[in-house]
Amino acid sequence: MTDQSPTTTIGSDPAKRARLLETAAEEFARVGYERASIDTIALRAGVAKGTVYLYFMNKAHLFLGVLDAVQARLATQESACSPTDPAGALREFIHRHLVLADASPDLFRCYTTALFGVNREFQAAALTIFAWQRDQVQHLLEVAGQRNDAATPLNRAPVVVASMLAAALLRGLNTAHDPATALEEDVLLNGALAEGKR
Repeated sequence: MTDQSPTTTIGSDPAKRARLLETAAEEFARVGYERASIDTIALRAGVAKGTVYLYFMNKAHLFLGVLDAVQARLATQESACSPTDPAGALREFIHRHLVLADASPDLFRCYTTALFGVNREFQAAALTIFAWQRDQVQHLLEVAGQRNDAATPLNRAPVVVASMLAAALLRGLNTAHDPATALEEDVLLNGALAEGKR
């Protein structure tokens, strides 16, 4: 996970930890990191304030936990595509990102605000997630044989990831969007695998 992730916690109930992370993501997305308070997060999660500190040392570690949850949700879903179908695996990777942004918009919003510097204290942690995403796309592009393209996969992978983030953000702005992600997946996949000089 992120380099700044907390390493010591006392709390051991995974369901309670998940509830705290979900509630914290909602609060951080609603009022921003600076205005969010442990008191409000505890109240909204239905726990005592001290319980939060059993799982997270402070508000900063709680926010880092939210960022870890983003990467964990993306990483734990194994690809159903065969290793010989890198385009299918790339589509599935794109799909997982769009589905996460739709299913957990607050979690996703915390990641993007940290990534783009709104929460500068956490930008390094968010960049770690972005680097992981870039490396995953890089690998899939290499397997797909895009190495001979003038726009090398190494240069293309960050653009693909940034495009996935933009597509997810646009979906979040349109509250009446179609829950299907096929159109965005097609556009992103075709752009990622396009041939020719750029």
